[in-house]
Amino acid sequence: MKAIAILLALGTLALPARAQPSSPSDRELARKLYREGAQHYKLGEFAEALASFKEAYRKFEDPTLLFNIAQSQRQLNQKAEAVRTYKAYLNDVPSAPNRDEVLRTVATLEEAIKRDREATQVPPQGTLPAPESPGEARPAPAAPAPAVAAPAPPPAATASAPAPAPAKSTPVYKKWWLWTIVGVVVAGAAVGLGVGLTAGGPSAPSVMTSNGTFRPFP
Repeated sequence: MKAIAILLALGTLALPARAQPSSPSDRELARKLYREGAQHYKLGEFAEALASFKEAYRKFEDPTLLFNIAQSQRQLNQKAEAVRTYKAYLNDVPSAPNRDEVLRTVATLEEAIKRDREATQVPPQGTLPAPESPGEARPAPAAPAPAVAAPAPPPAATASAPAPAPAKSTPVYKKWWLWTIVGVVVAGAAVGLGVGLTAGGPSAPSVMTSNGTFRPFP
């Protein structure tokens, strides 16, 4: 597998000349841990693979284990840790056959780290209100102002006929029938007076009839 750079040769780990000597028991334990790590890596269990590769390197410092550790760190998105481990691997094996590939991977990771750092330095636009403490009542939203109804237009003025002027009452002394009666009475009195004077004696008692004339009293 390309991601796993540890080689097994005749049942032993392939070691560079610079590897520190270790006891047979450590070499055997490192070989066992490598197999476990390789199995976890193939299954996508990168955290377990990383732990196994690290423990194997502690038992047996093979630089190829550093490459496997870096691969697991990259899969776990541990960019900075992977860059450091890749560089340690190239420092121990300057003429590694996969050197160019490792250098390209390191450059890609460093660019991603730079973008992540720039993204965290950009302040967010706007702010959010402070969270409410537990049990604190949320203030009720302000009620909208009541709509004010427009005043109703005044009712149209309706043309009304002017009230008839009260009839002027004619005074009693201006009534025509009153003066007619008075005239008749005066005329009758004058006639009666004339008759009495003509007779030369005292006038006989008389009574005014309904039509305004006088007749002798019976």
